[in-house]
Amino acid sequence: MREARLAGGLTHSNIVAVYEYLEHDGDAYIAMELLPHGSLRGYMQSLNDAHIGGVLEGILSSTSAA
Repeated sequence: MREARLAGGLTHSNIVAVYEYLEHDGDAYIAMELLPHGSLRGYMQSLNDAHIGGVLEGILSSTSAA
């Protein structure tokens, strides 16, 4: 719940928006923004060095904002 509250307070183009968090029967749930392309995990092997640099730049930018 703490993580959801903290993430819900962040606004950045490279950070997924958290809309709501709740608990039901002892399980925690986080309602987050749906990303049409999902995770980067499946794309990483097909990226060249320039694209990977761009991804890292976005990650560092969002980390700095957080």
